[in-house]
Amino acid sequence: MGIIAYPLNNIEYTAEDAMLANLPISSGVYAKENNFDISITNGLSATIGSGLAFIRYATAKGFTVYMNEPVAITFDSADPTLSRIDRVVLRWIESENSVT
Repeated sequence: MGIIAYPLNNIEYTAEDAMLANLPISSGVYAKENNFDISITNGLSATIGSGLAFIRYATAKGFTVYMNEPVAITFDSADPTLSRIDRVVLRWIESENSVT
């Protein structure tokens, strides 16, 4: 069994080793004023502000997510009779090696 301590000077690390740096942090958006803030621009459109989050997907695996510029999104129209709750979610897509 090997021991990995991160970060130490003059040590070469893999991306998987570097994941360990933030593992004590739970999954979610970092608590900071204006981090991934949402502004509704009209009834079905919104702008998501820049922000920093951490996605933890296993006991010793996870990664930091940083969005450095705002993103505009549009919600679908609501059902005319059913209530609704809209959610904006960061999602890791393993097969594409990406976060949306």
